[in-house]
Amino acid sequence: MARVGLKNKRKQDLIFYIVMLAYPVVQFLVFYIGVNVNSFLMAFQRYDVTVNEFVFLPIRDFFKNFVDVFDALTTETVFPYAFKNALIAYAAGFITTAFSLIFSYYIYKKYPLHGTIKVILFTPSIISGIVLVSIFIEFMEVVVPSIYTDVTGKELLGMLSNPDTRFGTVLFYCVWMGFGGSILLYVGAMNNISDSVIEACKLDGANTLEEIVYIVLPLIYPTFVTFIVVGVGGILTNQMGLYSFFGPNAKENIQTFGYYFFRETKYATETRYPFLATMGIMMTLVVAPLTLFVKWAMEKIGPKAD
Repeated sequence: MARVGLKNKRKQDLIFYIVMLAYPVVQFLVFYIGVNVNSFLMAFQRYDVTVNEFVFLPIRDFFKNFVDVFDALTTETVFPYAFKNALIAYAAGFITTAFSLIFSYYIYKKYPLHGTIKVILFTPSIISGIVLVSIFIEFMEVVVPSIYTDVTGKELLGMLSNPDTRFGTVLFYCVWMGFGGSILLYVGAMNNISDSVIEACKLDGANTLEEIVYIVLPLIYPTFVTFIVVGVGGILTNQMGLYSFFGPNAKENIQTFGYYFFRETKYATETRYPFLATMGIMMTLVVAPLTLFVKWAMEKIGPKAD
């Protein structure tokens, strides 16, 4: 009788496991494999204008699109800028992460004005991106030069009009906008830390810095890893909001891979699709292994909650 009950329990556990696993598997098959299978096929096709359809390349030119993309990456002047700016944008994410941890800890400890700080940092995340960009452009192009002129008596070119400050201004906007979501998740992770652990830490005589380093950071480390890994995965797709600022007319020296790819896809004709599909595959082949390696390395060398 006990054996029958154990068998039924195992069957129920298996059914539960299959049901829980079915949703993410179906989602992956539909929204990644299903959506991208056509893009994968396009990497080995060309658009034949005579019949107005995509046809597979002949065997001798089967990898022609990959050769074309590689040639473009090594010859077109936009790509060195795109690669450099993508890395700078990712590096700037560490500034966002560092300050997000500081602000999150301040809010978590309920220090004075913690609620006000939370509202100030999170509010930009719930305002329409286009509205926020419009306000930011007006401030940087009109208000800042006006204030500078009133204080110094000298003229100042708008921060986005000035080639020397254009990229830095957009980068500042991205860092500022990155606080909302990260703070929300970090504070949520910190709130899950047991009060008894914090009290034990205080009884042992730990100061604030020791509490952060030895208690808080190890216990929220999985959340920290998530942000870093997601950032690595988005290195070549992050467009830094450049399209919202400049539309299709962003200068070459401030473009990122994400912006280039978005703009080219938006305005591409059918003859351009195979090239862009191939570039997407090549980007995936670079970023996917890097993302998995960073995840493995951070989990390997990171602090343990126990």
